Amino acid sequence: MAGDTVTVTVDVQNTGRRAGDEVVQLYLKAADAGGSGRLRSLGGFERVALRAGETKKVQFALSAGQFAAT
Repeated sequence: MAGDTVTVTVDVQNTGRRAGDEVVQLYLKAADAGGSGRLRSLGGFERVALRAGETKKVQFALSAGQFAAT
């Protein structure tokens, strides 16, 4: 329905020994892509700073319009 949102949550972990940054990206694929998988769009992204061994949750709130075929 219009105005509804879907929240996607993912854990991102730095398994290394040094602090670093990661850009977490969420892509949406059109259901009618004909199996080619080429009709993708970036649904969201977030840059996350992580200390060595640290885990953070990253959330993306997606609107119904982001799922609409263009």
